[in-house]
Amino acid sequence: MAEFVKKQVPSFVKRVTAKNENKFFTDAPASAPRVLLFTDKKETPAMFKSLSAKFKDHLVFGEISDSQRDLMKKYGVSKMPKLLVVKKAGEEPIIYDGKIASKPITRFLKRYVIACSGFVRNVRVLTASSDQYSALHQVCAQLQIR
Repeated sequence: MAEFVKKQVPSFVKRVTAKNENKFFTDAPASAPRVLLFTDKKETPAMFKSLSAKFKDHLVFGEISDSQRDLMKKYGVSKMPKLLVVKKAGEEPIIYDGKIASKPITRFLKRYVIACSGFVRNVRVLTASSDQYSALHQVCAQLQIR
């Protein structure tokens, strides 16, 4: 029964490889922070899928398998699991070094949620201009919940 329940958890996690890493960072919303899980598991852990659903409007979740040695080296990962946040492509990653449990990880991720993303989402409905939306989203990206 536990396996059935795990498979029912919605997932907004993207598989990241050396071939699609650039696309992962440039896909919309480009200004949203990226959360990367380096893992040696064959399937996405239920907790990570759950977190991706919880933060789907604010953060973009990616999973990198242990077979992606170049990405492990690039991000300085030698042990699994490892969770990190990249606020912007090319910026230094912020490594989570706490307990691998939902509550502490949730507290950690809340720091990187765009403060006015709900406002921006509502503006999107009111304006047809994707340029205006993008500009507003970039301004809001500067405001981080502390």
